[in-house]
Amino acid sequence: MKNRPLAMTYLRLAYLAGDHKAGVVFAIRYGDAHPQELAAADLQAAHFRRQMAPGGSWPRP
Repeated sequence: MKNRPLAMTYLRLAYLAGDHKAGVVFAIRYGDAHPQELAAADLQAAHFRRQMAPGGSWPRP
């Protein structure tokens, strides 16, 4: 994905959904990311999660 912040967000979202491999991929690809980039990806992933599961129920794999 050419959009680095969005790619980071989707990997964080996958990790929140229970995909443990997404955490490894995130660390490999974006281990050198600036703390502000990491915080932005976390905030956006949390926002997407709230949109996808407004009642708080989140499917576990």
